[in-house]
Amino acid sequence: MSEVKVDKISPRAGTDVTLGDSGDTFTIPSGATITNSGTATGFGDDNTPAFSAYMSTATTTIATATETKIALNAEEFDSDSAFDSTTNYRFTVPAGEGGKYLFSAGISYGITTNTDGVELRLKKNGAIIADNVYTLATAYEWTKATLSGTWFLDLSAADYIELYGYVVSGYTPLNYLGHATTHKTWLSGFKLAGV
Repeated sequence: MSEVKVDKISPRAGTDVTLGDSGDTFTIPSGATITNSGTATGFGDDNTPAFSAYMSTATTTIATATETKIALNAEEFDSDSAFDSTTNYRFTVPAGEGGKYLFSAGISYGITTNTDGVELRLKKNGAIIADNVYTLATAYEWTKATLSGTWFLDLSAADYIELYGYVVSGYTPLNYLGHATTHKTWLSGFKLAGV
């Protein structure tokens, strides 16, 4: 075994530096540190796409016994610009990013009259894939109710995820609750790395 000691390795003008050939193994010994100040690519997954969207308006009126898509019109972050917060209010899996995802969602309801229950519906490509329901045996007057949940989903490129709310029965006025900075009604998700 031979050893080369240098202070810097630089490519010739207009070329790249390649270390080894296919099948070679480079060993980083215990105690050694790799420091990266540039852009690292090809070193595994990074849990993206990732996004967090929420409803920034204070209230949105609900029609009883009518499924309503939640207008998640603000974003905390969106790594791949994959969430549409202006038109369809949905997350669409980008090309080449199929895999397993973790989603979290919550809906806050403002209720001023009797209702039998409320639902949180997560939809994949327009079909309900998760339905979180809170129902009472008899109508009861609430002032606020919040439903939330977390789901693992197996998605392919171009699949899309949307958040819907539903009031089982009751009387108007009913509202979805949002906030400019506090995420009262939200949908977030990210791709699981290495799965």
